[in-house]
Amino acid sequence: MTRVLLRTFPPGAKPPVRNSWVCMRKTESTTYSSKNQGAQVMVAVMKFSEDIPLTTLLETAPECEEILMKYGLQKIKEDGVYEIVVPRLTLRGFITLMNLKEKERDELVSKLEEIYNKKLSGG
Repeated sequence: MTRVLLRTFPPGAKPPVRNSWVCMRKTESTTYSSKNQGAQVMVAVMKFSEDIPLTTLLETAPECEEILMKYGLQKIKEDGVYEIVVPRLTLRGFITLMNLKEKERDELVSKLEEIYNKKLSGG
């Protein structure tokens, strides 16, 4: 399940663009009810960054879990705190918690970003 932001805008209104969101589909006209006829809907998901919550990353690209296991997620599971820790961690927090060196951090971020962006582009 991907987390999405849905917003409706009056016909002819220009939706705002935010740096932290990337449009997944072009804004399209749709009708929800007689009250919202012609309203526009913008669907967006979070861009990849080190500030992405691990839950969002894993919901969007479950195969990222296998990579995270190699960098310390396995230890969190073995310690029995996965359900407590993971929902509260961002990727940056995970990197800090696992005390990854700069080279490891760069490798991890690069691998995860590639997978995440492929998922978003439909690959």
